[in-house]
Amino acid sequence: MRGKFYYCETSSKAILLYGENLKRIRRQLEELATAFLERQFSALVLEMNEESREELLNLKEAKRFLRMQGLKPSGFLGFGSAGRLLLHHPAHLFGFEFLILLSYPLATPDGKKKDTHPFLKLSLPVLLIAGREDALSPEGVMRQVANRNHFISFSFLNTTSRYFDKETKKEPTIKERLSKIIFSWLEENHCL
Repeated sequence: MRGKFYYCETSSKAILLYGENLKRIRRQLEELATAFLERQFSALVLEMNEESREELLNLKEAKRFLRMQGLKPSGFLGFGSAGRLLLHHPAHLFGFEFLILLSYPLATPDGKKKDTHPFLKLSLPVLLIAGREDALSPEGVMRQVANRNHFISFSFLNTTSRYFDKETKKEPTIKERLSKIIFSWLEENHCL
C-alpha cells in the first residue's frame, strides 16, 4: 500500500495523516491536527497523487484503520487531487458527514478557469479554503453557491493584512487562522 500512516492520539479522538508527500505540509498538518484534537474531533487527512482504483482502496483502508481504533471518521480534508476522487465516489459512501478541502484547484489543466465547482454535485456541507484568490472562478461559482446556501463557504489563507491582528500587531498562526475559519463554519452548518 502506498504512503505511510502518521497517527497521533489524544483521549479517544485521533487524526490520521496519510500520504507519500506530507513533508512539505507536515508542520501545517500538525498544527491543524492539534486544533481538531483540542476540539475533540476525529478527522481524516489524505494526500493522493492521482485518481485511480488504488486510491479508492487506500481511502477504504484509511477508513477501516480509523474504525479499528474505535473512531468515527467525521470529516475529510483533501489536498490537491485527493478530492477529485469524491466526484466519482460520493463521500457519504465512506461515512463522512462533511468535507473540508484545502486549496482545491478550480483551474483546468490548460490553465483556464472553471465556471462551475465540481463539488456542487455533492449533497454534503463543504468548506473550500483557497490559498490564492486567483484560484477561484469569481462569478460562476459564487452564483451557484448562492443558490445552495447549505453547501460551501470561501476563505483565503493568503499572508496579507486581512489576517493581521491590529491589537497585538502579530499575524495569526496557521493553526489560529484555520481553527477560526473551520470551526465557525462547522457551527454555522450545524456539524458540531
